[in-house]
Amino acid sequence: ADEIILKNIDRITNEVKESTAIIQGLQDLATMDKPKKARKDIAVVIEDSLKTTNIPEEVKVVMDIQKDEFFVDADVKQMSIMYKNLINNAVHAMDNGGNIWIRAERTENNGIEVSIRDSGHGIKDEDLKNIFTPFFGTKITGFGFGLSICKMIMEKHEGKIDVKSEVGKGTTFVVQFPSNGLYTIGEVT
Repeated sequence: ADEIILKNIDRITNEVKESTAIIQGLQDLATMDKPKKARKDIAVVIEDSLKTTNIPEEVKVVMDIQKDEFFVDADVKQMSIMYKNLINNAVHAMDNGGNIWIRAERTENNGIEVSIRDSGHGIKDEDLKNIFTPFFGTKITGFGFGLSICKMIMEKHEGKIDVKSEVGKGTTFVVQFPSNGLYTIGEVT
C-alpha cells in the first residue's frame, strides 16, 4: 500500500480505538451493578490491573503493597476498572514518561487507603472541583467518564475517592475503603 493509504489506515485504527474506549466508558457507567463482593487481597487486584494496562517503558511503577497484608470485600471486576482508569490517567498525565507510586496503609479507624501518585504536570485548582464530574476532562482525548466511574465504584463499595494535586509536581488519587468488610491476615470472613 502506498503512504496515503497507510496514513488513512492508521487514522481509522486510532478512531476505532477511541470509539471503542468511549463505548466501553458508557457501558461501564450505564451498567454499574451492585458489587459482587468477595474477600480479595488489594495487592493482587492492583498487580492484575497493572498486567492488563498498557504502560510505556518510560513509566516506572513503584508498588509498595505487600501481598497478604490488606484484604477487602470488593467486586474484582469493578476494582480492576477503577485501578486501570487511575493508572491510565497517571500515565497520560506524565506524557507517557515518569514515575507512578502505589501504596497502601491502614487508617486510624482501621480502614485502608490506597494511593496512586504520579510525577505528572498536576491538575489546576479550578479543575479539581470538577474532576469527578461526568463529561469533564482536562485531556484532549476522551470524554471524561473514567474518574466519574471510579467515584461511582467507590460509592457502591461504601468508600471514598479523593484527589490531591500540585501543578508541576503531580497528582495523587486516594481510594479509601471503610473498616467494615476489611480483614487482616488470619481473620475469618
